[in-house]
Amino acid sequence: MITVQGDRLVVAGALTMLTVAGLIEDGRRALAGGASTIDVSGATEVDSATLALLLDWRRTANKPLKIVGISKGMASLTLLYGVQDLFG
Repeated sequence: MITVQGDRLVVAGALTMLTVAGLIEDGRRALAGGASTIDVSGATEVDSATLALLLDWRRTANKPLKIVGISKGMASLTLLYGVQDLFG
């Protein structure tokens, strides 16, 4: 689920291979509308698809994005895939 709170795109719930496809366009629209921070503190489940989603949003936003609320599990995934510098 995605909500926009000011300049913050808030993502909650499971962010897995089964769910992220339905979030891609909503996130892109929110970022095009002015959101500049992605808050993933409400993510209840993550996998490599979560990273792919966030990387897609960073790539298509054409502006600097801040990603906040990264869980220990998500941080471990960023290390595993060698993309921790993009999320720190």
